[in-house]
Amino acid sequence: MREKRYTATAKANSKHPYDWGRAMALAVSKLLHQAEDDGLVTQRRNLYDEDLRLRISELADGIQITLSWSPMAAPAADPAATAQLAVERVTIA
Repeated sequence: MREKRYTATAKANSKHPYDWGRAMALAVSKLLHQAEDDGLVTQRRNLYDEDLRLRISELADGIQITLSWSPMAAPAADPAATAQLAVERVTIA
């Protein structure tokens, strides 16, 4: 089953790649806000280890950055890893 795909765009008023940082950050922020609205905020907050698709389109006065992201399905939880540990009380004399 394929999860939802998020897409965000932002514009930069320069055609020079060194000037695109703010637009990139804005597009990433928009993606994260969309994910938060869907409840993915806890595990995906920073997009670590996620693949994003980048499209750069030329505009008359700069560029438009479009980022797309389809979150990877989280691996199934290992029941042994989530089971509560039994703790015994030990008395040392």
